[in-house]
Amino acid sequence: MSDRSPKLSRPEFLAHLSVARRSIVCAPRVTAASVFVLFGTTLLASVPVHAEPPDSRAVDTQLNDQPSHSTSDDGALDEMAIELSRLRAEVETLTETLDEKKDDELRQVRALDAQKLALEADVQRETLRLKELQAAEDAIKKRIESAGAFERSLKPAVLEGVSAVEAAVRGGLPFRVDDRLTDLQRLKSSVEDGTIAPSAAVSRLWSQVEDELRLGRENGLHQQVIRLSGQDVLADVARLGMVMLYFQTPDGRVGSAVLGPEGWRYRVFQDPTSRAQVEDLFESLKKRARVGFFELPNPSVLETENK
Repeated sequence: MSDRSPKLSRPEFLAHLSVARRSIVCAPRVTAASVFVLFGTTLLASVPVHAEPPDSRAVDTQLNDQPSHSTSDDGALDEMAIELSRLRAEVETLTETLDEKKDDELRQVRALDAQKLALEADVQRETLRLKELQAAEDAIKKRIESAGAFERSLKPAVLEGVSAVEAAVRGGLPFRVDDRLTDLQRLKSSVEDGTIAPSAAVSRLWSQVEDELRLGRENGLHQQVIRLSGQDVLADVARLGMVMLYFQTPDGRVGSAVLGPEGWRYRVFQDPTSRAQVEDLFESLKKRARVGFFELPNPSVLETENK
């Protein structure tokens, strides 16, 4: 007859306890109740099961021997209780730690989701803005193309306008002709070589035309070089709009510009009356008298009388 299930020694108990502890630590979610179930299962798996009924003599012998082992068994049970209590506390601590980590990870996931939504919204806004910029760029390109076509069509008209003003300057009163023509020729060259756009040249050309119109409205006393008796002479000139131009040289000669078949030339007045009238005009202009009544010789009539 076989004895009843043998008791585990302390080393065997601690070995099974260690196995149960490793199982607890490796488990993802552990509760206090599962510790006892797991530990009890481990102990039961290590105890052999016998089908034979117990021997009465063996039972008596074990009962007689029980008092001798009671002290050691009580100590082992106390240690087991202490170990189980410690394991239970450790399991609860691990459970709380796992819960905290889970909550932290959940918060991080939610924060990442919020960032993802914000980034997606930013991407959508930037995509819309990019489309708007592309549409604006296309519109500007079309305007540039239209402006380029307009500039190309405007260029011949601007050059024609400059040529017309040049012809008027050459055919008009010989007042600082070279200076006025230089400005027009510079503008014309800039348009031809593309230095200035035709649309901008129109503004500058109109400014030149306004200067010409202003000369026709004003009287003034100036100095310029005139060709007299085959020589260049720096003389004072009295300009009456763009109708009459009288001169007075440093040596006392006075006269006017006369338009003849060969163009403009300067004629010296010989008769005292004409000289006195011109000298009176210069005297008044030097005194800054811009308005008044003056009797002046008509160079065209004098030219006809001399002929």
